[in-house]
Amino acid sequence: FLLNLAMDLLPPELLEGIFTLLPWNDQLRLRLTCRKLNAAITPRLLNSERCELAHINLKQMFPNKLILNMRTANAKSAKHFAQLEKRMERVKMLKCDNKEERACVVNLALPTSESEVQPIFEEASIELFQICTIYPLYLDEGKAELLTQLLHGCTVKRAQIVVDYLSVAYLAQTPPFLSAVHCKSVEFVIKFPDFYPMVPYFSDSEFICALVAAGVEEVVFSGDSKGGRQSTKDYTHDTIFQQPFNLLRALINAGITTITYEKSSFWRSEERATPGDMLEFFNEVSALDVLLNITINAHIMNADVLIRGVEANGATLTCENCDNETTTWHKTIISK
Repeated sequence: FLLNLAMDLLPPELLEGIFTLLPWNDQLRLRLTCRKLNAAITPRLLNSERCELAHINLKQMFPNKLILNMRTANAKSAKHFAQLEKRMERVKMLKCDNKEERACVVNLALPTSESEVQPIFEEASIELFQICTIYPLYLDEGKAELLTQLLHGCTVKRAQIVVDYLSVAYLAQTPPFLSAVHCKSVEFVIKFPDFYPMVPYFSDSEFICALVAAGVEEVVFSGDSKGGRQSTKDYTHDTIFQQPFNLLRALINAGITTITYEKSSFWRSEERATPGDMLEFFNEVSALDVLLNITINAHIMNADVLIRGVEANGATLTCENCDNETTTWHKTIISK
């Protein structure tokens, strides 16, 4: 009450001068307490410096609440952390080990209707937007649109999206989100234990064309064995190996030439690729008249046979830690 009364009696310039002398956390607490002060201060902060964030990690630990962990290397950008709304239940500024960095934790109540969704920032440049793999926000129906609205006006350099067996049905809603935040690099974290039925969704021509149309230039597939909702289907060896390679072919044919493919994304840990499984794929893509940067982390039996087969077609392929042991991880990179 006293703060609101002071807002009516004192000039905004005087209040702002007092406000800027307070530590970060006190500024945040004061703005949470006094909405009038927050309304007066926020426009000046938003117009003074562009918000540059190194990292945003988004968690959904409870059905109706999001938790955002944000980090910036530019302390001045931390002012943007406190563009507070009623839905932000708690905001706390943290000092990082690196004194030049600032971190912020925001508890954000999920809106009950689209009309309640407001952008978190006026605008921001975000290096990495990451959905937490332990407490993920699955992009089920309407969730991609929610992210689009929360990050309206922002630019995201790289996004990490968690997908499981149930949320993959809504995969087509992802490209519009990536387009809205001008994201050129996306990583799909495939949740175990059931990933084989997800491959056709990623291989779908309309989805891949939508990725390209959204401006995506790099795609990464990785896996996470913790959690994930599953189906009860069983799959044959041909399904196991052919579908992932068909996915890579589809991405390359659509024009995405930088691809990282972790074995953990669509192969089970006990499975190993043979030269015959991979040689057909590598020979096919090495014949293309494009520069490719494809990285595959996988168990490869007799990898030297694969290298000789690919090099015979005029392409370059390297294997790291190649010792012909089936228990060794091999990274293969092919370019032409």
